[in-house]
Amino acid sequence: MAILIRHDLRLPAGKACSQACHAAVEATLRSDKDKVKEWRNEGMKKIVLKVNDLKELMKYNQMAKDAKIVTAVITDA
Repeated sequence: MAILIRHDLRLPAGKACSQACHAAVEATLRSDKDKVKEWRNEGMKKIVLKVNDLKELMKYNQMAKDAKIVTAVITDA
């Protein structure tokens, strides 16, 4: 699992962690159960990366979708 966080938002660490967790949960819930089981058995690896802004985030989101990878974009209330 890769989690991308926008650098331009300058979120406090706790808020960034909370939003990353929301994205992780949402992506997991949207994923195929067998793939989730395999991911869990392999140690539930995650990487967190920063992107500069919304434009860059959406570029990578589209690339993932084009590759048939489940995505979840979280927008703060």
